[in-house]
Amino acid sequence: MKASYIVAYGGSDIMKYGDFPDPFIQKDQLLIEVKAVSVNPVDYKIKSGDIRFLTGNKFPRILGSDYAGIVKEAGAEVTGYKPGDRVYGSSSVIFRKPGKLAQLVTTDPRYARHIPESMTFEEAASLPVAALTALN
Repeated sequence: MKASYIVAYGGSDIMKYGDFPDPFIQKDQLLIEVKAVSVNPVDYKIKSGDIRFLTGNKFPRILGSDYAGIVKEAGAEVTGYKPGDRVYGSSSVIFRKPGKLAQLVTTDPRYARHIPESMTFEEAASLPVAALTALN
């Protein structure tokens, strides 16, 4: 799959786009084909190394928390989602977890929601972190 990732902490020169291994789905996860993502201030803070005490020093690293896409596969223990469902969600990338700036991502179904029919992928992908920030 293709992904946007960093190879070190720093400026824009450390951002790369290219081939990355496909994620492996667990029996309690969803595999999502990503259609839209959003970038938030926390992504900049991670990329620059401002919070490296939380993110560690392992590279390459995919950034991005928010995504919207289509369920490609649901693990054997997942209920409430099936291939073809339109979903959006967010997951923390702070504690060494892979981000969502990729063609394929896995996620815990607790952190995914169905996209309303009237909403686009782009609208849905812009909601999680930004809406939570506004709510707070």
